Parts: sequence; C-alpha cells; structure tokens
Amino acid sequence: MCITNPDSISVDENVDLAAAKKITDKYDIVIGGNIPLTTVMLFGTQQDNMKCVIDLIDSLDNTDNLIIAPGCDMPYDVPIENAVAVEQAVHQTEQAREMIANYEAVEDDIEVELPDYDNLDKPLIEVFTLDSDTCAACTYMMAAASEAADYFGDKVEIVEYKYTSRENIARTKKMGVKNLPSLYINGELAYLSIVPNRAELIERIEKWL
Repeated sequence: MCITNPDSISVDENVDLAAAKKITDKYDIVIGGNIPLTTVMLFGTQQDNMKCVIDLIDSLDNTDNLIIAPGCDMPYDVPIENAVAVEQAVHQTEQAREMIANYEAVEDDIEVELPDYDNLDKPLIEVFTLDSDTCAACTYMMAAASEAADYFGDKVEIVEYKYTSRENIARTKKMGVKNLPSLYINGELAYLSIVPNRAELIERIEKWL
C-alpha cells in the first residue's frame, strides 16, 4: 500500500499499530489508528480511553506522521465524555498520564455458554463480526455465510455475533477469536479475516454434512 504513495493509511484495531508504523515511516506516509471501537470507545470508561491512547503512543518509536483515531467507524452511542478523554490524551498526554497513573481496567465478568459442538444436529456456522451493517469486511463475510446457508437450506444453521454487545464481546473472547471478521464451523476456525468464495465455503461445509 505504501508503494502506491497515498497521503495516509488508516488501520483498524486488528492491526499492530507499532509494526505498521515502522513500514509507513520508511515511506514517510502518515498512519492513522486504531482505538478499539466497542471495548474501549463504546463500553469503556474515560480512563480506559485515556489509557488506550497513551498505550498506543508509548508503543511507538516516534509520533511523527501519526493520527490517533478510532480503528474504524465510531459506534453511534459512544459517550461524549469518552471522545473528550481521547482528545485530552492526545493533546495533553502527560497530564492524562498522571490522571491514570494508578488506574487498572476492570474486566467484564459476563458468563456465556458455548454450544455443545460435539453433539449438534446440523453444522453450525458462526460469524464473528464488528457489525455486518457498518463494517465492509464483516458485510462480505456475513454475505458469504448467508449465500452458503441459502444453498444448504435447513441443513445448516447460521448465527452472527456482532462485537457491539457485552455478551458477544465475552463470547468472542471465550472462543479465542483473534481477528474480526472470523467464521467458525462447528466451533472450529475456518476463515480468519479472509472472506471465502461461495464454492470454497460450500465445499468446506459439505465435509461436515
């Protein structure tokens, strides 16, 4: 992407910002990113947002050619105070650092029950997304799963877990999902951020029938 000589590149929360910036720095290109949208901006506290920004800054060798920004489209219901906290951490970094010096984030203790994958009546396709209504890659992944489900009819079951609710965030963590979107078949990772074509996915599902 840098070789195409863009003015800037934006990366989402799946990307290691520090590693990506080492590449963009070689080409003198601005990079923007990548505050997590739901776990931090939507459901986090002001301190969570400040800490995230400071951790991002501290992970970098330098802050030249850098835009600290949401990893993608900011959820509609992000509290205003969280956006303000991000701004403060960007423009008053040392003051924000003092404010969170002794802060420790509190993990949600939501319990979720996973399906009994060994005793399913039919293949279960689970699509873990940021939100297929707003995330382009997630839209494509969900569309691929839906096309396969249309092909098989009631022989398979499909469900989407959007990373916009606390329960689905807990489920995503419990499943060990590393990147979004991801597609699982009967509890096994089938596609990690790579959207399969229709024929490929159908062939893979047929192995479970």
